[in-house]
Amino acid sequence: MANLSRRGMLASLAFSRKHQAIRPPYGGGEALFHQECPTCIDAPCGTVCEEGIIRINEEKTPELSFDASGCTWCKACAIACPKGVLEVENSPKIHARISIDTATCLAWNSVICSTCKDVCNDKAIDFFGLTRPVVTQACTACGFCVGVCPVDAVIRRSE
Repeated sequence: MANLSRRGMLASLAFSRKHQAIRPPYGGGEALFHQECPTCIDAPCGTVCEEGIIRINEEKTPELSFDASGCTWCKACAIACPKGVLEVENSPKIHARISIDTATCLAWNSVICSTCKDVCNDKAIDFFGLTRPVVTQACTACGFCVGVCPVDAVIRRSE
């Protein structure tokens, strides 16, 4: 086993936590986003999104921001994509994992709150009594629960 210097170990930890974009549904693969999207003019996928959740990042690639809303699977982004990165024929999956930070979640800390469950159309958030919400396998990662959490306890990570 190779010895890592302290600096090397810390650098590897920082690299492993690098921001990974959560891509819109209907994507054909991460490589296509980096290959085709930077050459796209006007980024129509972001302008046609009815929920306004597609943002174009500094790499000129689209990513989802669930701060204000979630995905309704309307297909408008895929229909508008001129580069074939997003296509209606592709899986409408959002490659993300939604979880709840129990340390900051109000319900996990004995405060009655169910805002995440109230907006979940997939009924993918179960509560044990009035407290302790958990995200179930039924979650589609649509993101509606993220922006409504009053303490930002709903966490989303790229898969």
